[in-house]
Amino acid sequence: MKIKFVSTVRGFLSHLLEIESDIIKFDLKKDTYEVSSTLHALISKCIRASVGDHLGIIQSIKSDEKNRELILGSFNRFLNTKQNYFIYVENPTALYHYSLNRPYTYLGNRRFSYLLSDHHLKYMIFMSKAALYSSDNVWGREVPISKEVIYPLIPKNPFAEPKQKDPIMKLKLLYVAQGSRFISKGGPEVIEMAIELGSKISLTIITNLDAVPEKLANKIYRQNNIQLQEFNKSFLEMEKIYAFHDILIYPTSDDSYALTVLEAIKAGMVVIGSNMYAIPEMVADGKNGFLTNPKWQFFDKNNIPNPQVWNHRKSTIFSMEPDKNIVNFLVSKVCLLNSNRKLLYNMSLESILKANSEPFDEVTITGQWEKLAKNIN
Repeated sequence: MKIKFVSTVRGFLSHLLEIESDIIKFDLKKDTYEVSSTLHALISKCIRASVGDHLGIIQSIKSDEKNRELILGSFNRFLNTKQNYFIYVENPTALYHYSLNRPYTYLGNRRFSYLLSDHHLKYMIFMSKAALYSSDNVWGREVPISKEVIYPLIPKNPFAEPKQKDPIMKLKLLYVAQGSRFISKGGPEVIEMAIELGSKISLTIITNLDAVPEKLANKIYRQNNIQLQEFNKSFLEMEKIYAFHDILIYPTSDDSYALTVLEAIKAGMVVIGSNMYAIPEMVADGKNGFLTNPKWQFFDKNNIPNPQVWNHRKSTIFSMEPDKNIVNFLVSKVCLLNSNRKLLYNMSLESILKANSEPFDEVTITGQWEKLAKNIN
C-alpha cells in the first residue's frame, strides 16, 4: 500500500521515505519546507489576521487523485477529496492557521464543523500526546474521529555515543533556532548563560544569521566561547553536530513539538531547557535532562494556548530582555554536569535508550503506520 501526502510537508517527514516495509511505501510532494520564505510568511500572516476569523477561512486542499489503491494524507490541512484520508497534526490550532478565535466565529464554526464532518476524513494522527490530549478542548467540541499519536520518525544517529568525558575537557553546548525564532526559543537567555560560564564551556549557536538582532549579534561576537553558524546544514551534518556536542540548551517559549530535542537525544545529548508542550514526552526531568517553566506560558498546564501570550507575541515571546531566573537555571545545571561527569554520562546514556525505544524507535513507528494503512484501506 502506498501512503501519499498531497499537501506540502515539513522536511522531517522525508524520513518516512526511508521506511523498510513490505506493507507500506510513502510518497511526498517534492516541495518541503523548514524555514518559511518571505512570501510564505506574508501569506500566512494575511490568512491568520482577524478578518480571516470572521470570514471563516480554513484551507482545504483539493485532490483529484483517482487511484483507489492510494491512501491519502496531509500535514495540518483538510482535503477536498473523494477518497478516504488522514491528517498528520502538529498542533490542534494548525488546522485553522493557528488563529485561536477561528472556530468560534459564526462562519469559522460553520466551516470547521463542515470540514470535520467529511466522512472521507478517517483519522487524525498527532505528533505528540500534548497535541492529542488537548485537541477537543482547543477545538471546543468533541470530534468523533479516530485519533492516535505517531511520533515523527527520526532515524537512529549512527554517530551517537554516551558523553564520557575527562573532567579537564570543556563541555560543548549547542543551541539551535531556525527562522525568526532565535528570540522566542530562548536566544537572549542562552547568550547570558554563555557569558556567565565563560571559559568553562564552548557554545555553538546554529540559526539564520540574518534573524539575529544586531544588539545580540554584537554580544555574541564579543565572546570567545561562542561560535555562530548558519542554519543551512544537511541532516547528516546535523547528526554529526549533535553527536559532537554534549548538552542541548533549549529554554524555548515557542514550540509545538520541538523536533530539535528529539534529534538531540537521538545523538545522546543531555537537554537543559523548558518543559514546553511535548518536550516532557522526550525529556524526563532529572533522567536525561533538566526542565523548567518557560519564560512565557505559550500554553497553560493543560496545553491549551494562552491567548495573553499567543495573541501578543511581540511584547512577550519576541521581547529581548533575558529572564534572569532562566539564566540562573541554565548556569546551575551546566555547572552541575560540568562537575559531575558521571551524571553527564548516565543522562546521556538515558537519552540514547529513550530515543531508540518505543515509542520513538523506527520499528514501533513503522508498525503504527502499517496498522493505520490497513485500517483506512
